[in-house]
Amino acid sequence: MAEKKSKPKKYTSVIKPTLALQAKVGTGRVPTTTIKRCQALLDNNPYDFTPMGQSIVDRLKTQIDKIRSGEIQYEDAKEKILESVMQLKGNGKMFGYDLVSILATIMMSFLESIDTVNKDAIDIVDAHRRSLDIIFKKKIKGSGGLQGQQFEEELKNACIRYFRVYKSKILETKKKQTEKQQEKEKSA
Repeated sequence: MAEKKSKPKKYTSVIKPTLALQAKVGTGRVPTTTIKRCQALLDNNPYDFTPMGQSIVDRLKTQIDKIRSGEIQYEDAKEKILESVMQLKGNGKMFGYDLVSILATIMMSFLESIDTVNKDAIDIVDAHRRSLDIIFKKKIKGSGGLQGQQFEEELKNACIRYFRVYKSKILETKKKQTEKQQEKEKSA
C-alpha cells in the first residue's frame, strides 16, 4: 500500500497591495537621495530612547514579578514577555543601542524555541532584564565593547545551559506535537 504524502505547510502568504495603497506609496525604486536623507535622519536623531527603553524594561520586570507571584500563568507568560522583547529589539539599534537589539534577538530566539516558560526560563529572562537595566542606566550605546560582549556571551551561555537541562523534555514535547498533528491529518 502506498503511503499518502502530506503537503508541506505553507508558513507565509503574499498579500497583494490594493491599488489605493499603491497610489499612495507609488511603484518602482526609492531614489538614492531619499534613502540617504532617511539614513541621515536616523543617524542624527536627537531623540533619547533611554526613558522609553527603560520603561519597557520596567514593564518586563512587572511581568516577571506577576509570573513569579502566579498572577500571570506560565502558559500566558511567553506572549507577554515576547511583546516587550520585540519592542526592545525593534527600537534599540535604531536609537544607537545596538547591544539592546543584539540581546533582545538572543532572547527572542530562546523564547521562540521553547513551548512554555518555566521557573528557569523566567530566571534567564530576569537576568536579561537586569542586563538591560544596566545598559540603560549607564547609557551603553553601540555594541557596548568588551562589556557588551560579556553580556552577550553570558546570555547565550545561560540559554545553552537551559537547553542542556531541558533538551529531552523539549524533544519529547515536539515529538508528541508532531504525532498529534499527524493523527489530525490522518483523520481529516
